[in-house]
Amino acid sequence: EKATTYEAGFKADFADRHVRFNGSFFQTDYDNLQVNAYNTLTLSNTITNAAKARYRGFELETTLRFAGFQVDGNVGYVDPKYKKYIYLISGVQTDVSSVSKFAYVSKWTYRIGGQYSFDAGNSGNFTLRADYSVKSSPPGYSVPAATPNYLQIATLGRDENLSARLIWKGE
Repeated sequence: EKATTYEAGFKADFADRHVRFNGSFFQTDYDNLQVNAYNTLTLSNTITNAAKARYRGFELETTLRFAGFQVDGNVGYVDPKYKKYIYLISGVQTDVSSVSKFAYVSKWTYRIGGQYSFDAGNSGNFTLRADYSVKSSPPGYSVPAATPNYLQIATLGRDENLSARLIWKGE
């Protein structure tokens, strides 16, 4: 497996570092990518070789800070594609690149969070923090045409997470 990666991006702070905005655009070109796929002859998972693949996307993130408050978030997108993927289906070598998926890879990810920090004198410093994140529903299989239960589990479902915490830093 060989991967060649390209990335371009920027990082910017404004308003005396109260506003931050970062972004990156990336692409990875794969030769001989190793892929976990379903083997119809042995009825088990096996490692296959996807000859060529491209993984491309972007990520943007921002942070705003003011008077003890902070709001931050990001969004990410990835569009992976197989360029050439020869797979054995019913004993016939078939190029499945146009129908294959990157299993377990969500196209979209989002996160937003916020916190408030305050000094409580001799009791220390407290920070209240909450985050909400989402991942779009990824495919469950690399080569759907060769997976017997694909129609039952085509995707793994959207993933949402809400977390909150109280952080105490004593004196």
